[in-house]
Amino acid sequence: MDCLKLFQRRDYVIGTILISILQAIWIFLWTFVLIIPGIIKSLAYSQAIFIYRDQIDQGNKIRYRDAITQSRILMTNHKWEYFVLQLSFIGYWLLTIVTGGIAGLWTMPYYRLTMANYYVNLTK
Repeated sequence: MDCLKLFQRRDYVIGTILISILQAIWIFLWTFVLIIPGIIKSLAYSQAIFIYRDQIDQGNKIRYRDAITQSRILMTNHKWEYFVLQLSFIGYWLLTIVTGGIAGLWTMPYYRLTMANYYVNLTK
């Protein structure tokens, strides 16, 4: 099953966790300076996990920091459209909050698939 592929490879799990931790630390530090740079950096680092997984699938060894750096480069001139895409999900997040998370069963897969398709379109 493709939906469980993430857990079949140890590289995916460890890489996802460590990249998420690095992103959280760096975004926190940028936000500590000012809020706006933190938001901009969170948009810039948003594609790092997708880049890491693509490189692993192609058989390339990539460092976690390099995935974040490549994400920052890839998102050059695309941060605004990604930000607008994120804003388009406000209604879904509010619906999820109002229903106590139950609507998340439907909205989270849609959100994740949209973000994955955004990455695919970005790398074409």
